[in-house]
Amino acid sequence: PGRPRRRLPEREGETAALMALYAASGEAVQHMLLAIESPSERLTFLRDLKALADNPEDPNARRRWGAWVVAFR
Repeated sequence: PGRPRRRLPEREGETAALMALYAASGEAVQHMLLAIESPSERLTFLRDLKALADNPEDPNARRRWGAWVVAFR
């Protein structure tokens, strides 16, 4: 209760878009993803990266991405 549901089913073409973004990302981001063991957490990581790339001024996207960066320091 109170926790948002995780969206595990992909939207059409989502995996391809996320992997293209991953391939274009820097080495640091690629190492971060490889360090995540859970497939659902990897998907969340990539979705958060895409949200930031799509709208870098969005405070929610920046907050979520910032949490990943802090987790990997």
